Formats: sequence, structure tokens, C-alpha cells
Amino acid sequence: MTLKLNIYSNYETAALLRVFSNQTPLWEENIQLRRGENRLTYPLTIAQEGFHHYRAMIEAPKDSVPENNEAAAYTMVKGPARILLAEGKPGEGMAIVSALQSLNLPADVISPGEFRTGLAELKRYALLILCNVPAEELETGVMESIRAGVRDLGMGLIMVGGEDSFGPGGYLHTPVEQALPVHMDLKGKKKIPSLGLMLVIDKSGSMSETSGGVCKVELAKEAAAQAASVLDARDRVGVIAFDDTAQWVVKTQAVRDLDAIQADIGTIRADGGTSIFPALALGYIGIKDVPTKYKHVILLTDGMSSSEGDYFFLARRMQKAGITLSTVAVGKDADTQLLSSLAEWGQGRYYYCDDIRRVPRIFTKESIKARRDYLVEEDFYPVVSEYSSLLQGIDACRLCMDMSASRPKTAAR
Repeated sequence: MTLKLNIYSNYETAALLRVFSNQTPLWEENIQLRRGENRLTYPLTIAQEGFHHYRAMIEAPKDSVPENNEAAAYTMVKGPARILLAEGKPGEGMAIVSALQSLNLPADVISPGEFRTGLAELKRYALLILCNVPAEELETGVMESIRAGVRDLGMGLIMVGGEDSFGPGGYLHTPVEQALPVHMDLKGKKKIPSLGLMLVIDKSGSMSETSGGVCKVELAKEAAAQAASVLDARDRVGVIAFDDTAQWVVKTQAVRDLDAIQADIGTIRADGGTSIFPALALGYIGIKDVPTKYKHVILLTDGMSSSEGDYFFLARRMQKAGITLSTVAVGKDADTQLLSSLAEWGQGRYYYCDDIRRVPRIFTKESIKARRDYLVEEDFYPVVSEYSSLLQGIDACRLCMDMSASRPKTAAR
């Protein structure tokens, strides 16, 4: 390509020309300017695709107005379409990479932690594929960039299904959900099992501290409110906040008045010490007899318990009552050994969260995954509802007969 400079001078003079590319000096040159318009052209070779910023500066003796001695321009270089593939676990996206390579489409494979906030990195890519990436692994800034990339840059976005994708992955009420043409909420679907959800939240004095500029207890309240928003009137929810003692915030009830439940959650204030066992025991009592198909407890804390108790025995009692237990450790001061053991004994999931801003997504994900019934196991047969050129050469009747013989048993809801 060619860089063209139009320089106007009201007197003849020698000058120093400097040219920069993306803030990096390209060259400088002593030139002679004549009075009036001066047109200069320079050949450029750009090795990397993407946006490029160029800036030219002139320095001349006896110049009384240096403010007009600089100009800038932008250009976009299109190279082969590149694809960014983020995989939740190493190797999960290899089949996709192989398929792309067969089409001569290069793909960069990263883990969720390698995402950078901002649009600078995403500008290089025509398509982003999220392969079974849980929402809690993506920073809020990254999600905002993904939405902006789709909305403002025309970037493509594909989310590949899996146990950590879509609703079960915790994407409800996130910028990524807004960028996709699907909803993550299961409300309105038939045969969704009812859920009893108990939230046991640490409100000790340490929860009043900030993490990443955000107050921990405020994010915990937001997490509880979002978890309740996933439920409907067939479900039951209870909220217990604890410091030295356990206190009911929302007594176990059907989710008929979500606004009132969320308002009660908003009254939680951080103060006092940390006593986990009495709060967990109270949560067990409050949920064990609720008339729902599934019962689930989420325990969140950022500290070590000052009280003792037979946690294993309590977890066994929960298990016998059909209650599962997941735990969230917030920060390095949490009792990670206890919380990971509780999740194992309670047949739930353990999360270590060093970024408090991810907690709401964890709670949302847990509220959805606790239902467990995301696969409908029943016979199904394809039916041609409308003929298309894609079906040319395919005998629809033969297709149905072949599918009947294979008798597939599992379909995603």
C-alpha cells in the first residue's frame, strides 16, 4: 500500500518529517518544502492484518503554529479470517480445531484465563467459539468485550453446548447471553422439575471488605437475588445469613413474590464473626421437608469457622434427605479444605473464587444445574416440516426408517 502525505506550507523551508505506525516510529527524513502544496508518497508493507494507526509530524524552523504540524489516519488490513477458540478444559475443542483445519481456517486455542479485557485482541478475529466454557471463568470485562465485538464489529459468536454452556454454564443475565440469539432461562419449559434452594451466606465482618473494588457482601446479595430469579412459583427458596449466629433472611417459601424476596435479601449487613456449622444445620432443617423434586444448598463464606461440628454426619443426613450441597470459597482466607470436603460429601460442586465479581454467575449456574434434568431421555424421530434445497437427494421416508432402526435415546432439551 501507499502512504500519501499532503503538506501545506506558506513559505519555502527545510523540515524534518517523522512517521509513526501504531505509536512505533517508522522513519524520519529531512525534506525540502516549497511554498504551497507538497505531495509526498511512500510505499508501505504491512505484515499483520487488523487495524493500523499512522501519524505524521513535521518540524520546521520559524514555524509559528506548531499545533497544525501533525496528522493521523487509520487503515484496516484484511488477512485470512482468523478464529479464536476458548475451551473450558484442555482438549475439549480439538475436534472443532480439526474440522476448521480441514477447511484451511486457522484457529488460536486459548483457555478462559487467557482472555484479555478490551476489544484490542478480539479485533483480530472474525469468529469466537466458546467450547463448554463456564461463565464464572470469564471476567465481566471480557463478557462486555464479547458483546461489543458482536454488536459493533460484526464478529461471529458460537457457543458449543455442554454441561458448562448456556444456562447450566451460568450465562443467564450476562452480556454474552445478550450477544446470542437464545435465552438461558428455562422458565416456560415443560417437565422442568421443581427445586428447593437454600442459600447460606456468610455476613461476617470480613465480608464488608472490598475485593477488586467491590464490597464482598454486596456481590453476595446480588448473587442470592439472581439465584432466586431463576426460580418460579413451583420452587421453594430460603436464605440464611450468618456471622456468630445464624439468622433467617428469607424463610423457606414458594417463589411467588420475587420482588419481596429480593428486597429481604438486600437487608443483609456484614458484621461479627464466622460460625458455619449452626448456619448449615439450620439450612438443612429449613429445606429437608420442602415438597420439591430436588433440594439443593449453596454455602458461601470467606473465612474459617469459629464453631465446631460433625460436618460429615450433617452431610450424610442431607444426602439421605435427597439434598445436595455446593460450596463457594471466597478468597485465600476461606477454609478451602472444609468447603471442598463438604461439596464432595454433599455430592455437589466446590468453587474457589478469588474474584468476588464471579460469584453471582456461580450462584445462577448452581441454581440451574441443581435441577439436573437437562436431558430428556425418550425416543424421537426426525420429521420433515418444510422441504429445502439442503434435502435434495435425501429420501425423507428412508431417513425416518433409518432413524427408527437406530432408536436414539437422548436429546438435549
